[in-house]
Amino acid sequence: MENNDEKAGVLLKKFKDKTKEISSCVTEKISDATQAGQDKLEESIGNINGITSAIRELGYSLNGISIGVGLIPDIQFELSGLTKTMDESTFERIMEEQKESKIICATLKALQTASILQNKIHIMGMCSDVAVITLGFPPKISLKFKKNGDNPDKTKDKLIQN
Repeated sequence: MENNDEKAGVLLKKFKDKTKEISSCVTEKISDATQAGQDKLEESIGNINGITSAIRELGYSLNGISIGVGLIPDIQFELSGLTKTMDESTFERIMEEQKESKIICATLKALQTASILQNKIHIMGMCSDVAVITLGFPPKISLKFKKNGDNPDKTKDKLIQN
């Protein structure tokens, strides 16, 4: 009987040791992922002025910026003026000028996608002039629809994931 108890004790100790090892490894991976996310967020924040300048140059208005900090950080840009058609030559020129900045290019491509979607999606009696572009994982674009002539406080959201 003692022999079986000793074997069970040895197995239990091995199990506990393995559990501690796995727990330590998972904690380390989460810490690494969090640090990588924070590094990416810092890089993104460093590019905000370039992003906002490009958005304005394309004829859109920047209503606000939200920064989310967490395991997976994100930055949201709320833009208006989407009923204006994006000038493709200006877009191409800015993309060429900013080709070294992946974050600026990703934001501008998302803005281009939002502009295209805004022109393609028609909901009876509603229009969309506002978009929220979220740079994070996963990236996404939200188009805000409201009744034509309605109070902006009664805005309805239509989520379109990139």
